[in-house]
Amino acid sequence: MIMSLLKAIWAVLPRLPAVLLLAGAITLLQLHAIAWWSEHDASYGWLWAVVIEAGAIWLWASRRWYCNVIAVFATALALIVPLSELAQPVLDDQRTAQTAADTLPQRTAAAEARIRSLEASLAQYNANSRSRAGWYGLIESTQQQLTAARADLAQLQAETAPAPAELSLWLPLAVQMISMVLLQCLIVLTTRRIFAPVNVDPVIKSRDDEESAPAGEAAEGFSGDSRPEDDFRWLTDREAQRDEERVQAFKTAVGILNKTGKAEVLKPTALHPAQDAAATSLP
Repeated sequence: MIMSLLKAIWAVLPRLPAVLLLAGAITLLQLHAIAWWSEHDASYGWLWAVVIEAGAIWLWASRRWYCNVIAVFATALALIVPLSELAQPVLDDQRTAQTAADTLPQRTAAAEARIRSLEASLAQYNANSRSRAGWYGLIESTQQQLTAARADLAQLQAETAPAPAELSLWLPLAVQMISMVLLQCLIVLTTRRIFAPVNVDPVIKSRDDEESAPAGEAAEGFSGDSRPEDDFRWLTDREAQRDEERVQAFKTAVGILNKTGKAEVLKPTALHPAQDAAATSLP
């Protein structure tokens, strides 16, 4: 029992690094996948991400070709989600900057028109205040609005069209996206490695199994990992070979005795069925 357990542990031990790599790659991808799914399904977004990834792993673990074909689509879906979540902030920033650049002339014209309107209103209020009292509060409010409008216009005039996206912006994103693809490839390869059939090394076979086989069988060609049908076939062939050797020896002996005229003296009383058939066929 202990030897069998040690044998199983020894067979699985080389796959431990693959298990660790698989766990790390899945964790990194799921951090982005869960965030993306949660934005679209706040209640069950995490479940979508986990089930899709687990289904892809299960399909890749299978050795059937149609399961592997479905696994390709599941892997593509599991990869697109974290890539989208990773690129979305950068794309949103670029879209916002482009929209601001497109609307800059309209916003500048609107700010200038507001300033002209406030200046005209302020001039009218000042003129009215010369003949009547009570305009101070309105004049003060208009002046504050005019100051804010001029500050907005100065900010719009300082705003320029966004520069084309530089390498410093897209390079980190490209590196992260390539890393995502490599992680997904790592998941596929490690899954195939972990769930591959286990081949037990014959060096670590238990002594109990070796000693349980008779010495004669080991000498005749039996092995500890042979199948019953192979052993039976070997025994049958071996027995047939021995029968053939007996028949040939009998034919030789009978031929010699026939030459000396003493065949009846040494004729055997009981033979193997194959030998009887050979004897009856002799002249």
